Amino acid sequence: MILNSEQETVAFAKEVAEKIGPQEKAVVIGLEGNLGAGKTTFSKGLLQSLGVNEPIISPTFLLIKEYQLDQEKAKGFKKAYHIDTYRLEDTGELNALQLQEILKEKDALVLVEWAERAKDLLPEDAIWVKIEHKGEARNFEIKY
Repeated sequence: MILNSEQETVAFAKEVAEKIGPQEKAVVIGLEGNLGAGKTTFSKGLLQSLGVNEPIISPTFLLIKEYQLDQEKAKGFKKAYHIDTYRLEDTGELNALQLQEILKEKDALVLVEWAERAKDLLPEDAIWVKIEHKGEARNFEIKY
């Protein structure tokens, strides 16, 4: 799917949010793409559609940011985690931050930017969103 603006990316993220719901373990969305591809914009759109009202920035230096969700908008999710593995030196850092416990949480959504860097830690049933620059536009491929 070719998207031509930040607004289209946010709208697409909201469409994806409509298609997913909580499970017995965390729902994981892995985001792949070069710097500036739109991973954070997609994450913002999805998190805002679930009722996050605070500013959403990529947690590059924190690695993991937890958000409480507006239960009227959250579609059954209780909380969301936004993870950025760009600065990750090795996957052991994520394990030290309790990633495996987070992935077991019922009713949680986990968004992982630069997910290819932590692919071996993510569940097989993760949803993958690959974003590629196409000039000013972005090509989004999603695998449920």
